[in-house]
Amino acid sequence: MSESKDNLQIFENEKFGEIRICEKNGQFWFVGKDVTNILDYQNGSRAINMHIDNEDKGVSKCDTPGGKQEMTIINGYLNW
Repeated sequence: MSESKDNLQIFENEKFGEIRICEKNGQFWFVGKDVTNILDYQNGSRAINMHIDNEDKGVSKCDTPGGKQEMTIINGYLNW
């Protein structure tokens, strides 16, 4: 995992590429857009709303090269 300049870390895997991960309240959360891109969903927001329980998703403000942005995040401790 490579660390960025903020609370985001980037996990790299040759099979699926990169996924951003952040820590929130001592737990790891995946950036929802990265997960839905890896799973090849055409409408990522819809997929998250359909497949992820409310307690396992949220929004976090993260520093990005374009400034702070709100990102949908998914709890990394889901029972996949």
